[in-house]
Amino acid sequence: MSLLLPMAWTLALTLVLELVFALVWGLRREKLLMVLLMNILTNPAANILYSFMTVYLGWSKCLPAVVLETAVIAVEGLCCRGFMDRPWSFVILVNLFSYTAGLLLQTL
Repeated sequence: MSLLLPMAWTLALTLVLELVFALVWGLRREKLLMVLLMNILTNPAANILYSFMTVYLGWSKCLPAVVLETAVIAVEGLCCRGFMDRPWSFVILVNLFSYTAGLLLQTL
């Protein structure tokens, strides 16, 4: 239960950031829905695994972050393939944007 609220905030922040990025990228309608659904699929899974690896297994934060972000990019890139122009560019940049924004917000 203690992880539920932070995970909900993380998902909400990610959705806002990545949907705004997608709008600026020029995505509309069903492609925005695809971004929403991809994040609902990948964000909670990545956060649960990250918490497990760092809190319960005691791993340092860097390796799980890199591995999980790479996995998220791979899954989201495969989801977008054939659905939008330049899917890999979009997925890499949108995840870089939201991850960096999240890191910056944590320092406030």
